[in-house]
Parts: sequence; C-alpha cells; structure tokens
Amino acid sequence: MRTITRHAQREIAFQVLYSLYFTRAASLEDLQERFVTIVRTAEDEARDGMKDKGHKDRDQKTEADAGTDAPQAFSIPKGLDFAWKLVRGVWEFQDALDRLVQKNASRSLDRIGRVELVILRMGTYELLTSRATDPKITLSESIILAQDFGEPASHQFINGILHSTATMIQQDNLSLLSLQGAGQK
Repeated sequence: MRTITRHAQREIAFQVLYSLYFTRAASLEDLQERFVTIVRTAEDEARDGMKDKGHKDRDQKTEADAGTDAPQAFSIPKGLDFAWKLVRGVWEFQDALDRLVQKNASRSLDRIGRVELVILRMGTYELLTSRATDPKITLSESIILAQDFGEPASHQFINGILHSTATMIQQDNLSLLSLQGAGQK
C-alpha cells in the first residue's frame, strides 16, 4: 500500500471542511459520513484516472457490495489519521480558531473568502496542536493549498495571518484549551 502524504491528507481535510459550507454536519456522525464519502470519491477518481477502460461504473454495486449500506462503526480509513485529526479538530474548535484568526486578520471573517477561511482554520489548528511539526511547514503547506484552491493573491494574505498567528501562539504559549476558555467568559 502506498503512503498517503501529509499534503494529500491536507487536501482531503480541506475538501471535507469546505463542503461543510454547502451541507452542514449536525453531528459527529454526519462529519464522519462526509469524511468517508469524500475519501471514497477521491479514491474512485484516482482509480478511474488510472484505468483507461474496463472499469465498473461508480454507481453500480457488485454482489460483494450488497448489504454494505447498513450503518457501521466509524473507523478512520487507513493512512488518513492526520486528515481526520484536522477535520474533526477544525469542526470541534471552529469558534476558538475563528477568534484567533480574527485577531490577526485585517478584515472581519465574513469578508474572508470561504476557501481562505478554511485554510486559515486548518493552519491555525495545526499550529496549535502539532508542536512536533515546524511552523514553517504548516505555513508552506497552507500557502500551497491557497495557490491550488484560492484566489490568485490569497496565498500572501494567508501567509501574513498564519505567520502572525504562529508568532502569537509561540509568544503567548497559546493552546486550544486556553482559546476555548477565553471564548466562554
């Protein structure tokens, strides 16, 4: 089995979180279902792209697939632990993340594009929780996502906000718990 890179996992997390703008996840189970659906769609597209002909239609089920529509316990698809951590973390702590993004943004959150806001939330969450990852890597990966999915100059905007956020996190020794507590007063 091939290893799924952290970059690819960030792209999956971005797709899941961006999709929440169109259909909200009312519960953790909804979020899990969305995650699995997007992962399967990405796998299907990759598989279809590798096959020139002879592949079965995505909507057709084989006899082996019969009966798999029943609810099953959620398990993170193999190799996607990091993607799920980002999705669940951003979903659970969105308000706290938004408060920190707002402190470093030059405009209100409702004036930040959806793509950019998702990337900022993901980058902020990663900066707060992945102490083992060099912040420069998180910033670089966020910039790449912005270049791939955002407006032409959005990578500069995201770099500025996340750089300020990383500095603030380091100087003030911020954590998700400290941010959550600050918002509940």
